[in-house]
Amino acid sequence: MAAGQIFISRTATDKKHINTLVQPVCRIRLFCRFMTPLGKAPYRVTMGEKKWTGEADDGGWIELRSWANEKCFLEWSHPKEKVKPAPAEAAAGPSVEQLLAIYGAGDVNAKVAEEIVYDYETELYLDLKEGDEQEEALRRMHNLGYAPGDALGEKVKAFQRIYGRSQTGSLADVLDELLDHHDGCRPKKWPSGRDALWSRYA
Repeated sequence: MAAGQIFISRTATDKKHINTLVQPVCRIRLFCRFMTPLGKAPYRVTMGEKKWTGEADDGGWIELRSWANEKCFLEWSHPKEKVKPAPAEAAAGPSVEQLLAIYGAGDVNAKVAEEIVYDYETELYLDLKEGDEQEEALRRMHNLGYAPGDALGEKVKAFQRIYGRSQTGSLADVLDELLDHHDGCRPKKWPSGRDALWSRYA
């Protein structure tokens, strides 16, 4: 996950700027459990009471802008995956499509939206608490899939173990790599398929 900013002018082109808005941007990259970026992956983001869906770009990237929540819940799937509709219950009377046509809210060719069952899901911190080095590290470790309940030192040891480093438990020994893997969206290994991605395959 990478964070950045987009500057938006409120004034017209070639006019003197009275003020400028700074819009936060969070870029997230979607991977499969084998560490392959999932280009064109369908996804759904839940943030508080709001939900929206979309499709990642060719490199597996999505962008979130102007969020107010500390966390979001993210679900995604392999591209071009067939959706699995929720089981429908048999009912007497006209179909939903027919009712929409009768009341002028649609036509007989309208289709009922199908509920997608996504392959992966995870909770992500969007606010990394910049300025608090230990809390920043904890949140980055969480986003990379390290056990939520473990203390920072235990997470660091797990990180070192996976990457073949001496298990010192010291954040200073892994900070550069942690920033590269998290902020650069270049993780090389997951702690485990289930911990990192909450895979429904696992």
